[in-house]
Amino acid sequence: MAKTTRKTTLLLLFFLFFNFCNLSTSRVLGDDVKALESVAISLIIDKSGSMSDTDPSLMRETAANILVDLLSPEDYLGIISFSNDAQEIQPMALIGETGKDQLKGKITGNLEALGNTDYLKAFDLAFRQMESIQDENLNKVIIFLTDGDPDPDAARRDEPGFMEEYMDSFWLKVKEIGLAGYTVHTVGLGTLDSEVMDRLALETTGTSNVYSESSDVAVAFFDIISQLKNRNEFMNISEDVAGEKLLDFKMDEFVSQETFVVRNTGGPLEIDFIPPEGVDPGENLKIVKTESYTLATINQDEAESSGMWKIKLTGNASAEIMGTKDLFVKIWMDSPINNSLHPIGEPLEIRATLTGSSSEEFLVEGDVMINGVQALQPLTFVKEGDEYVGVFEDTSTRGDYEINLAVHSEEEVIAATSTTISVKLLPAIKSDLVLQETGYVQGEERIVSSTLTLASTNLKVSDELTLDYYELVQRNEEEEETIISLVDDGVFENGDVKAEDGIFSGILSFDALGEQEIFIRTRGTYNGDLFILEKNIGRAEVLPPGTVSISLESRSYELLQGDAAQLLLTMKSTSPYREVVNLSIDGAYGILETESVALEPMEEKTVNVSLMPAVEANGELLTVPVSFTVNNELTSLSSESVDLELMVTTNTARIISRIRENLMLITGILVSIAAALLLIYGIGRVLYEKNYKKLYQVAGRLTYRRTDDDASKETGNVDLSTFGKSKVILTFSEKRKDTSDYFIPGSRYDYDLIFEKMVDQGRFKFMDGYRSLNRKTPPKLQIKTTEPGILVVNDAILIKYEVDTQVNFTSGEYVFSYESAWVGDAKADTGKNILEGKF
Repeated sequence: MAKTTRKTTLLLLFFLFFNFCNLSTSRVLGDDVKALESVAISLIIDKSGSMSDTDPSLMRETAANILVDLLSPEDYLGIISFSNDAQEIQPMALIGETGKDQLKGKITGNLEALGNTDYLKAFDLAFRQMESIQDENLNKVIIFLTDGDPDPDAARRDEPGFMEEYMDSFWLKVKEIGLAGYTVHTVGLGTLDSEVMDRLALETTGTSNVYSESSDVAVAFFDIISQLKNRNEFMNISEDVAGEKLLDFKMDEFVSQETFVVRNTGGPLEIDFIPPEGVDPGENLKIVKTESYTLATINQDEAESSGMWKIKLTGNASAEIMGTKDLFVKIWMDSPINNSLHPIGEPLEIRATLTGSSSEEFLVEGDVMINGVQALQPLTFVKEGDEYVGVFEDTSTRGDYEINLAVHSEEEVIAATSTTISVKLLPAIKSDLVLQETGYVQGEERIVSSTLTLASTNLKVSDELTLDYYELVQRNEEEEETIISLVDDGVFENGDVKAEDGIFSGILSFDALGEQEIFIRTRGTYNGDLFILEKNIGRAEVLPPGTVSISLESRSYELLQGDAAQLLLTMKSTSPYREVVNLSIDGAYGILETESVALEPMEEKTVNVSLMPAVEANGELLTVPVSFTVNNELTSLSSESVDLELMVTTNTARIISRIRENLMLITGILVSIAAALLLIYGIGRVLYEKNYKKLYQVAGRLTYRRTDDDASKETGNVDLSTFGKSKVILTFSEKRKDTSDYFIPGSRYDYDLIFEKMVDQGRFKFMDGYRSLNRKTPPKLQIKTTEPGILVVNDAILIKYEVDTQVNFTSGEYVFSYESAWVGDAKADTGKNILEGKF
């Protein structure tokens, strides 16, 4: 279908500006965005003889150069031209390493029109280019440009069977490309038959377009790259200008670059861009003007160019304005795949990924257009892991379904994407596999059955239904796939019960640890129509197998006739799943009242299990084996059985036995206890006399001088340990010098200083002796005054103070320095204030 000349011209101007300025967005995108946007393209360009009429001005070369400029340094490109043969103009190479100028130089002069149109050779070479790329994170695409139908050899064109055999070989190659996951986008020129192009796109989930003019090739390439890179067009308007006209547009913080093409017709036109108030665009705004058009780009790293801008048009002319924007935040449609098929009547699951931001404030919504008419059911999404998932139920109408998604932030659309699928009468994938939320044990297996169903009928492989593949896929966190073929062969080892019954089976084995995505996919034809179907089953977590350990408090029991043995079992599970432990004994030995114990994931518990013996009281020792099993065969047990020793006896026999066995032992124990008590008492008294008294006596040295004396002059020196008391009184009063322990003369004050150990004496002296052994530091020493005395410690006025090892204080016109005599492990703490208040 032909595109309009106006849009073609504008797009060409846009591309030329890109080529001229070599512009790119300046913000560095995250690795996840780069992985989604990075592509590997094999570009196939037709240079057969017919191109001299279809494209005489070599617009193919211009468009190819534009495509090179549109790619990023992280992309790969290979270029192939073909006619009678296929020529590799440029092997597959990284853009950033090869250089765009070198790539464009190789295109120039290599597209001379001559020869036939051999599709097969071109696609075979393109397939080999795709296979040479090992990076699995690339989107691998073939872009195919031609103006003619397949015609490999004009001399043999009418030879019977020649073209049929050639096309069979060609479609086999296309099938190989499709199975490898390489998408083909076809661009047709002129009047060629679109049937081959459409099938090419269908078999590889690509796009197919036919254009009437060679100038439209640039438009086609632009559309394809925009789709692959997820870029958005937001302005495409026409304006008649008479004098001056202002057009508003917004650049928000989610846009990295906006590009404008303004084409003027009917006269000259002056175009200016007016930034928001307070914004200095500087180098972020670039404008190139010619007589007939103006090109402009606005870039930003963060939000420095954001706000309401204006385009100022001055003159008397008509203007066509087109604007595009590249976003920091992008939404990518993971499924369904663009241009894919979907069975009529089957719910359509839609999955999308948001890149460029992890904000939870974003809202993802969407709608569906069915054959151009908006469906009544809106699309709502919930977040599952990194994906947004929604379901569209109403697929009862055949036709084209356009799925549009938008990302909202505070009621503003900041990113959008769309895809189109075709809903047809096709078989639908059904499966009995429902993934359990608790996950799976490594090594666990499941038989999975699936059917292709149409109108509630399971289809079998027949002339109507052919299958290229039908497979169950496990995709791990590294995007590596494990493929299990689903078969209908009746082979038990494959999990299939009956052959050719329309039920396809396979064995799903959870061998790799971690999270897996499980889905079923198939490709084939139904009544001649090709279909590619995929059904997402969900995600499963595979965890390592657990272990259950079992231990018994005792294995020997002596019971009276009629009593049950109480087995205290400690069970510990390291399993991530709920485990059930089964217990059993031979019925000839007795009965277990508890035959199974449930353990929650990672649980440890002790259970009391009653064992009622089935033997008579005879005083003989009996060995009873108890067996353990777990329901999950992948879970290991520390012990699968234990042997219990049981003796069943009478009460009289038990008493006599106990007395006989333990008389000497009991006597010895009593004598030993009495001796031990005496020894303990004696040692405690010795410790009391040796340690306790000394520990609780005031000790240490006290020096003092008058406050008006020089700091180096010492007035008095008192060894407090010489008093041998737990409370030592020093007085300033002449009246009490005979009743106090020490008199300090020359003070105008009449009060006492009291040094007292904080004694915690117990009731028994021998116990105090033992307590003295645990003392790491001596008891606290308290210094206090009688009224009206005070202590000045570190500028604080106190009446009491507790000290550990040393302190300096002032009282009664004297400066005192106390240092403890303690030499143990005490810390050098100067003490603490024991008063709640100061005065």
